[in-house]
This record gives sequence, C-alpha cells and structure tokens, in this order.
Amino acid sequence: MSHKKSQMIQGLLEIDKLFKEGKLQEVSVELDRYDWHSCSRFYSLYARVKYIRSVVFRRKSDLHQLWFQESTICLSPNYLPYIPDTFFDEWLNSFYDVSKETHERWIPQNTKLNVQDYKHPEATFLKVDGSFLKRFVFESEPIEVEVRMSSTLPKAIPDATVAVQIKDTNNNTKLYTIAKHQSITPNKTLIFKSAIQPEANVTNLKLTDVVLIINGVLLIFQAQSNSEIHIEPRDSGCSLTANLPPTGFVDVPAPIHLKFTTSEAAGYSVILSVFCQNAIVAPVPEMTGDMKNIKIDVDEPYREYNITFYVFSSLPNEINIQLKWHVQKDGKSGRIVKQELPLEFQLPFLVETEIYNETRTLVPQGTPLLTESSYSILTKFSVNSSWPVSIESFEIIPTTENINFHKSIIRLPIALEPNDEFSALTRFSTGSKEEKTSLGKLQIRYFMNSAVYEGSHVYSYILPATDSHQIAIDTLKLRVKFDFPPRGSQFEMCELCIHVTNVSYTPIEIVLYTRDTSVFFMAGTLNTQIGLFPNDPIELPLKFFPLAHGSLTFPEISINSAQNFNHCYWKASPTIFISYPAAS
Repeated sequence: MSHKKSQMIQGLLEIDKLFKEGKLQEVSVELDRYDWHSCSRFYSLYARVKYIRSVVFRRKSDLHQLWFQESTICLSPNYLPYIPDTFFDEWLNSFYDVSKETHERWIPQNTKLNVQDYKHPEATFLKVDGSFLKRFVFESEPIEVEVRMSSTLPKAIPDATVAVQIKDTNNNTKLYTIAKHQSITPNKTLIFKSAIQPEANVTNLKLTDVVLIINGVLLIFQAQSNSEIHIEPRDSGCSLTANLPPTGFVDVPAPIHLKFTTSEAAGYSVILSVFCQNAIVAPVPEMTGDMKNIKIDVDEPYREYNITFYVFSSLPNEINIQLKWHVQKDGKSGRIVKQELPLEFQLPFLVETEIYNETRTLVPQGTPLLTESSYSILTKFSVNSSWPVSIESFEIIPTTENINFHKSIIRLPIALEPNDEFSALTRFSTGSKEEKTSLGKLQIRYFMNSAVYEGSHVYSYILPATDSHQIAIDTLKLRVKFDFPPRGSQFEMCELCIHVTNVSYTPIEIVLYTRDTSVFFMAGTLNTQIGLFPNDPIELPLKFFPLAHGSLTFPEISINSAQNFNHCYWKASPTIFISYPAAS
C-alpha cells in the first residue's frame, strides 16, 4: 500500500469517526485537507468520501448544486455498492423535503441543477440524449423530438417529467415538455417522443439540453448529439426550367434563359446565384456585373418570371454552369436547390495556315523565316457553326514591329453556309530583327444568321495555326533574286537565272541543287558547289528543255549549305506554261 493511500485511509477514519459523532463542522474542515479526487480509482474509499460530503452539503440550506454533484457521483455504478442502502431513498426525498419550521422546500421550485458542470466521467447515474427526428421541416409543421434515457439507479424515479431546452435563431432558449408522469425505470433504455411547435419567424433550432424534472426541480443534461433543424418556408411550388443554346462559341456571349414558374403561392422571393469555374457569367452581354444573390420578387400566383444571363469563354471547352436558388419569405430561407447546366463552347471557324516564300514555294511548318524577306500567308477557314454566317471584315494585326502585313486579298462581304470553306491570302515582310514570335492576331468580324446569337461578333485567332502559335525569324545570309520564264514551248530551250548575294559577315559555301525529272531535260550539271565572300554576288544560269506541254511544275531548286546539306537557305518550285511546239 502506498504511503499516500495510507495517509488518506487514516484521514478518512478520523473523518468517519467525527461524522458518526455528528461533528459536521469538523468533518467539513478535515475533508478540505486532502485531494480526494486522486484516489478516485479506490472505489470504496472514494465512495465513502463522496457520501460524507453529500451529507454535509445536505445540511446546508444553499448548497444544492454541490450536494447534487457529490450525491450523483455516489449513485454512479462504480461507487453505488459502497453506499448505504438507504442512500437512494434519502437522495430522492431531498427533492420533496419541506422544513417543519419554515414550511419551505429544501430545494426550491424551478431550481436548476446542471449535470453538464461535472468534470468527473464517472458521474453517469443517468445517460441521456435528445435529437430532432428530421434535419428540416416546412413552417407550421410540427417538429418531432426524441429523448433517450438509460438509468443505472437501484430504483425507479417516479412521476418525473421529461423535457428539452431548445435555442432558436435569436439565441432565445425555451423549455418544451416531451412527457409527463413518467417512471424512470433502471436498467432499461427509455425512449420518449413528442412534437413541438416553435415560435413564428424562426429559421433554425438547436437542441441544447435534456431536462429531467423531479417535483419541480430541473436536472439539466447537456445534449451530446448537437442536433439542429432548419425550418423552411412552406413549399412555394416554384419550379425552374432552363433554355440553353445547343452550342456556345468562343468569344461570343451565350444567352441562358431561365424561367421560374409559380403555383398558387405568392408573396415571397427567389434568390438565385450562378457560378461557373471555367467561364465568365454576367447579367448583360457586355459581361459586366455578377450573378450572385439575384432577387426575383414573386408577387402573383400562376405566373412565369424570366431572367436571362450570359456565359463567355475565350477557349473551346466543356463547362458546367452551377445554379443555386432558394425561396425566401419573412426572413426565412428555404432549402437550396442546386442544378448544373452543361454547355460546350466551340470555335466558330476552323483555321489552317500555309506560308509561302516570294517564289510561291511552301515553307514547311517549323522552318524559320528569314529577316528582310517577303512572304505570303494563306489562311483557310471552314464554318463550324450550324447557322449561316456573313463575313464582314478580315484583318491581321501584327504582334511585333518586326513584321509588316499588307492588305489581305479577299472579297468582302462573304455569305457562307455551315461547313463552307473560304480563304484569304495576305502578303507580309519581315524586318531585320531575329526573334521568335507570333505572326499576328487575326480578327474576323461576322454576323451569325441565328435568333440565339444576334448582332455582330468578333473572332480572334493568333497566327500561325500551330500548337505554339510561334515562328522563328532567323538572320538572312543569302539574298536571292529568281528570274524564271512564265512560259515556253515544248522541245525548245528555256533559261532561268538565279542572282545570289552573300549578305552575311563570313564566307559561305553553298550548293545549287536541282532535282531530276522526266518532264524537263537539264542542260548541265544538277549540283553546283560555289564559295561566296561577304557581299559577293553571283549569277547562276540554268538551261532546260520542256519535254511535255501544259501547266508544268518545275522540279525543286534549292540552295543548301555545303557543310550541312540539310540546311536549306532557299528553295523554289515554280510553275511554267509550255505550249505545243511551233509548226515547222
């Protein structure tokens, strides 16, 4: 046995002796000398201490809470076997005792004894909890409450009243009776149910306490479940339907039409909020303002209330528009109704681009352009909408000062049907700066023959039509002028001339390469290697004989690096018209 326990046992023997002699004042003094809670695991010792303390407090006229605290610990299962058999009857009679001298009750009517103040987990003579049977109800509907109670007392508590304390939206607490004249039977789980009617203009209720009333004395147990209930306005019968366009288009505000249809109810408001993670929503086509907490006053029954908002996306994607709305009446908000509206945004036009050099030869994708050179960009379109469109204007705006665009070759306006194709050719020249950049921003102003998308729209697209929308501009090393005859006669000699100048600061070794073909007979070698000093010009003539007639494509001519033949400085595949040979 530990020294501390030995001391407490010796002290308890002295206290018990004074207690039996009726010297309660001395008992009270001695009890305060020890920390009895530290020996709570010694059930017989701790039970005797609590019993003596409860008796001491019972003799005082104003220590009801302290008496209740000590006595109920004595009644818990761990300590009850060590308490006199008559203790429970004495405990229960304390709620009914009346002074013979003053004729006043020892525990006055409506005294509140708070069980939740106990810090001792062993104080479990009654296990109680209460909850609402629903999470929400409509106004004027009864609210069902359930209380569960389990007793470990040796006998029943007769003629008790079961109640609950409920806190409303305004933090007002009210006591509601659940059951009267109940016998709290031990070793049995008792379930009590009842319906309550809260005050008007209340939207939320929280069940805070379960109350057991014995002869007008309230034993208050803190509810464990923290049960809450939401009171909604009576079902308004309001319904929502949405009208969406079949497809949304990039850079065009898509109108969404909502229709709230009411029934016989009126005199309330609909509160609507609209959200979208991957697009912009706004109440006007200019896409200003937001769509949060839009209020629609319903002042007439059996009526349709319409509202239109717009969704805007600068990228082609699939979005989900989220609607949240609820009914509000007399300060009460109904449950939130959530609805998702899927909408796909597409490009109004599908775009492809091809770049040609000054000899009308296609520049392969990924091949750098050259500084101080002339090019043309062929922009091909196909209409991607399900409605006819009219192209009103077509413009390419440079994104860098290093590129200068000429006016596009296109006839405007153009009326097009769905899936129709059209194209525009635009010449441009590069400056002297070496960089990696986009060519420019294409802007098409168009009208869509649709009642959904009215008015003029602008479609913007960054050129060229590649994944990165970027192209490199490298420094020009060779300036090439190409003289090619536009026509000739079959079997008669033709001649072309290529003028080449080295405009770099270092010597360059080049190879003039001409592909072999069965349509033309080349006079001379197909491969010629030449060395050029800076600013050194040279003329490269080439003679050939056409062997066929008609519009013929000349075999590809290229100027490549002698050190790296795969590096091409310049190439061309011109077209020539060859007539029949002249009559002899």
